[in-house]
Amino acid sequence: MQAILQVWSEILMSEPFRNQLSAPGLLSEARRCFEQIPDNVASSIPLADHLMSGLALFGFKYPSLLQFDKARGDV
Repeated sequence: MQAILQVWSEILMSEPFRNQLSAPGLLSEARRCFEQIPDNVASSIPLADHLMSGLALFGFKYPSLLQFDKARGDV
């Protein structure tokens, strides 16, 4: 049992796994998933870029673009 726990500990604490838990790692994983979605519309901007923009929008401290604009106008 101790050997199994040791192996799992080494797998979970390995550098590649830890890199996935960082913000850049999570964003690259999100992009990888977004790129697997079929893009059926002929557009100059790929669907993955649109989805990454939406993800960035909700990564702001404001839950919506409208709240962001209102707060920006208050300054």
